Parts: sequence; structure tokens; C-alpha cells
Amino acid sequence: MSVSLYGSGQTVIQAVVGSFTGNSFSTTSSSFVSVTGFSATITPQSTTSKILVMLTTSSCHVSTTSQGEYRVLRNGSDPAMGSSGYMWTSDGYYGSTTVQDAATTYLDSPSSTSALTYQVQIRNRQGNTMVVGEDWNGNTPAGVHTLVLLEISGS
Repeated sequence: MSVSLYGSGQTVIQAVVGSFTGNSFSTTSSSFVSVTGFSATITPQSTTSKILVMLTTSSCHVSTTSQGEYRVLRNGSDPAMGSSGYMWTSDGYYGSTTVQDAATTYLDSPSSTSALTYQVQIRNRQGNTMVVGEDWNGNTPAGVHTLVLLEISGS
């Protein structure tokens, strides 16, 4: 069943919702690392389809002032490189034991009918501890972490 997008002549063909499946994931890396258990896979029905990628997540920063960054890769590469930069977002600079929300959206044009895996990655610019799935008191699991993939008919 497809859903028409009002006035656009396009339809949503399928939806895949991935969510973070771990209790928590921690890193002190200042380079991007994949968040284990936070990905989603979709197989487009047409090479003209677009994939609307929507990430909503949060992380706890348990060190002094730090900045967390998040990105989504498609089959190991950033689909936004070469067009609009990168498919990533930042949660800004914050103090110790704060939880910060992050979200990003990107309309991907993969030109493929093969399975596509979208993987969430994170890093902390200062190399301080950053934890997905934990609150400021160390409770796990915590927060809402979703990766939504919508296949939209091409035009």
C-alpha cells in the first residue's frame, strides 16, 4: 500500500524503522565510530526512488565541556558528500553529565534496487566520554533513538 504526498504526485512506497537495540553505547573517540545496534536496511523497489532518512537520538556527555556529533552512512559512505556536504548534525558544547538531543534529515538518491544499510555513527570532538542510551544518572536504557527510512517514488 502506498501513501500519496499531498500535491506532489509522489508516494511513500515503504517505511523501515530502526531503533537503537543496545542498553548503551559509549565512546571517547574524536573520530566517527559506528554505534553497535543502530542501523536500518531498506531495499528500494525502483532506481528512481528517493530515500528520506530521518535520525532522532540523544547522548549523555559525562565529561567536562564537550561537543557530540552524529552522522548516518549508507553502505559505509556518506551519501551527502559531494552534494551538500555531509549528512551529520551536532549537539553543541555542554558541560558535564548533560543529555543532549540530536536530529538530522536527508533526502537520499541512491539509484539502486539493492539492499541499503544506513548506519549511525558518533564522535566526541574533544575525545571525552559520550554515551548513547544512558541518562545523566547512568540509567540504561534511556532516550528515544530512531532511524526512519521512507522510500519515496521518483519524479
